[in-house]
Amino acid sequence: MKLLRRGLYALTLILLFQTHLFAEYLYKDEVIHNPKFTEEVETLGSTLYKKTGISLRLMMLKELPKNMTMYEYEKKILSQFQEPTILLTFSEMNSQVDIEANDQSLYKYFDKKQVLSPVTSYVQAL
Repeated sequence: MKLLRRGLYALTLILLFQTHLFAEYLYKDEVIHNPKFTEEVETLGSTLYKKTGISLRLMMLKELPKNMTMYEYEKKILSQFQEPTILLTFSEMNSQVDIEANDQSLYKYFDKKQVLSPVTSYVQAL
């Protein structure tokens, strides 16, 4: 009976925290820690992957590792993925945001400068 109770507790914990255990598209979250946010990112990421075959992964860092630029860190992370991957990275303490892809052909699907621009539309830019 004790073993059954332990198994039930384990199953309950797995079901409650499954978004944290199986987070694939929210690659790293050191800032938000919100299960609802994680769930939304996972839903959007899996939908995009199913429709396009491209993985869009989000990385939210508190701070970049010492002696590493954001570009170096992103390239290190991107080297782990075989499938076409776009990595959107935020670093809170460094006040940096960047987008990198592990395949140069992926840049034809979005304008990196426009996405990272503080101006949200072409009309505002004028």
